[in-house]
Amino acid sequence: MSLSIALLAGTLMTSSPVLTEVARHDRAYSPPTWSPQALHYSADGATLDASPWRLDRKTGKWTQHEPSAPPRLEATVGKRTGFHTYAAARLSTSQWVISRQYRPPRRHATQQAPPKGRTGQLLVVDSSAKVLRELWAGTAIAPREVAVSKGAIAARHNGVTVWSRTGTQAPRTFAAQAVRGLAFDARGALLGAGALNDVLVWTLKDGAMKTMKGHTGDVSTVAFHPSRPVLVSGGWDNALRVWSLETGKQVQVITFSARVDAVAFSADGTRLAVATAEGTGTLIEYTVQ
Repeated sequence: MSLSIALLAGTLMTSSPVLTEVARHDRAYSPPTWSPQALHYSADGATLDASPWRLDRKTGKWTQHEPSAPPRLEATVGKRTGFHTYAAARLSTSQWVISRQYRPPRRHATQQAPPKGRTGQLLVVDSSAKVLRELWAGTAIAPREVAVSKGAIAARHNGVTVWSRTGTQAPRTFAAQAVRGLAFDARGALLGAGALNDVLVWTLKDGAMKTMKGHTGDVSTVAFHPSRPVLVSGGWDNALRVWSLETGKQVQVITFSARVDAVAFSADGTRLAVATAEGTGTLIEYTVQ
């Protein structure tokens, strides 16, 4: 990987990170259909959400918890429109980006059809479900995954498409196959994703792409360390892999007995949470050194 990518990812460090397991929790992990990676630490690190559970890390107690759902665009004036939310991400306390697809029951297919050529939509809406901006509409399948940063919105669409949050720049599309696990780095300068067995990292400034190889099954999730040039990925080869963004090489591999569904760093970068499909679902925490 170019030096510019490593610098954008954070301060260069000479030592590779080392993950050490510190806690293991047997909890079923079942993210909502609109949010394939509903795993994250609170800003202060006091709680860890692993849908449908929340862990109080001080007391070690779990409580039932569901993430805030996006506004229900499906219902208008008491009648179903035939649209279903495929993906969503919160932009702010009052705005969401929502991907939705027209998929009505057969008995409503003709009388409630949307305007021609708009069966898939990617929209910015407010908390009352008012549409503020239409990012995309067409006959193709609506994006199944979206990610947001301070300056951009990315969706799994024709590979990966990136829109500016202000709407002042034309959208850009990056070619890739079978993309999953979209994630921005903390600065919003890099975008990562899995594409079949590969991990891809794009620099948004110039569109340069780095391919990192090592997985032997589809990559399902990636996450950037908040301050170090490090990325982690997990997938259907039952492996968690740690990558150096300086070299593009993997520096640590941890294997499990089942696939890895989601990964998330704490805001200070000292912890990593990993959700696997072991048993009925297992959540594992690691220290990052």
